[in-house]
Amino acid sequence: MVEQVDAQEMKPGSAVTFVNWGNIKIVSVNRKGDTVSEIHAVLDLANLDFKKTMKVTWIAEAEAPSAACIAVLTMDYDHIISKAIIGKEEEWKNFINYDSVHYTKMLGEPALRNVKKGDIIQLQRKGFYICDHDYQAKSEHSGMESPLLLIYIPDGHTKEVPNKAKQVSTFFFLIVEKRVGAAALHKLIEAEGWIVCTLKVEDPDVEATKLAVQKPHVLQKQYKKATDREKECKPGDCPDSAAEIAAAEESTALLLYKKIEAQGELVRAEKARDAKSESTKAAVTKLLELKNEFKVLTGQEYKLGQVPTVGHSVSGASSNVAESAHVLYAEIELQGEVVRKEKQRDAKSENSIAAIAKLLELKKRFKSLTGQEYKAGRAPAVVTSTCSTTAFNASLYNEIEAQGDLVRREKANDAKSDATKAAIFKLLELKKQYEECTGQPYKPGQAPAVTTSSKKSSDSLREDIKAQGELVRNEKKKLAKLDTSKAAMQKLLELKKLYKESTGEEYKPE
Repeated sequence: MVEQVDAQEMKPGSAVTFVNWGNIKIVSVNRKGDTVSEIHAVLDLANLDFKKTMKVTWIAEAEAPSAACIAVLTMDYDHIISKAIIGKEEEWKNFINYDSVHYTKMLGEPALRNVKKGDIIQLQRKGFYICDHDYQAKSEHSGMESPLLLIYIPDGHTKEVPNKAKQVSTFFFLIVEKRVGAAALHKLIEAEGWIVCTLKVEDPDVEATKLAVQKPHVLQKQYKKATDREKECKPGDCPDSAAEIAAAEESTALLLYKKIEAQGELVRAEKARDAKSESTKAAVTKLLELKNEFKVLTGQEYKLGQVPTVGHSVSGASSNVAESAHVLYAEIELQGEVVRKEKQRDAKSENSIAAIAKLLELKKRFKSLTGQEYKAGRAPAVVTSTCSTTAFNASLYNEIEAQGDLVRREKANDAKSDATKAAIFKLLELKKQYEECTGQPYKPGQAPAVTTSSKKSSDSLREDIKAQGELVRNEKKKLAKLDTSKAAMQKLLELKKLYKESTGEEYKPE
């Protein structure tokens, strides 16, 4: 006997590895409706190739009473409060989980008859359990058997509150629904379906699998809304829209990139504490999973400093602000998770204080960029961008100058360090972006010329001056005497002079 979820994945002609036995070859699969009722297979023990086969656990069905399977009942305790962090103005009673105990009926092998109360055992592909009540055969008085009662033991990894994870997952896909249409949703549903199948084969009961199973259901609901029909998305039934699919993939790639950066910070912090701890190993595993996900989505390895391009070209400086706001919002979300984890360990530690300071700085930048306070659950819309303004080109030029100074400092400290490599990657990325925007490669000392065309309106000049003014303020915060600060100030004076020549009056801030 095998589990139904494993039986659903078996296909005629494929090889399946039965744990502690060997390979078998599937001949046919019989179904009754959506349920697999019977599978015919032949032994293929000579086949020792286990690399690409599906691995399943199994139980032999025997007629002898001593070798018969026994009834097993497992208990899985959920969180009593369904939300990890309750706001000051929120009523905690609204988050009481009234369904916090889950029972699962199973069949166990005969050896489980020997498990006694208090014993801790591991069920393959399920996890660790403690025996609360040992198995009792049929009583001569009642004629009823008492099943083996097992209580699930968490495996030690940090686990999110299930309801909270569901809320975060739903929130992410609601954003996707607003940005893209039915075609992109179809693409995402297919991708999530493959992920679910893979995770179920590896281990159907880990947290990642449970979360992954929820995602296709959420996407199916959004697909129905996007298409205004009750029919669910099915393979091959895709409304073609290459632009929509590309937008969804690229936006997801950017979010993944930010997650990898944040997870990398967490790994470094954990290694600084204890490189061999369980939390460090879990953090490293999560980082590798994110990088693998990034590679599957983009087709290339994650490289520090090489941010994936988001979206398609539209004109205007506002698009740059919208994209930056979305990126900042994602960074704040991830930094918030880091702060919560640090507080759980030690709220007064230096790591907690540093994480909080970084979170406040990100929120401050978000407010400066959007003019609004950061609010959880209210992500700014993703608007794609191009570099069409002189101010943006000037800003990019100054950023390259500053990054060049950083590379030189890092090389002086340690030319082979990770920080040096990251700084060089970012510099090359900025230079590439500059060449795409201006049509010519970056050259030191040759800043992009300010357009003097008579057609340039006063409103456009005012926008350029505002953008350059913001750049000057940022450079002064770093170090007012840097060459980049002086260059930015000179550019601002030139723009104000041009404004006066065009309008006949001095520029005055609104």
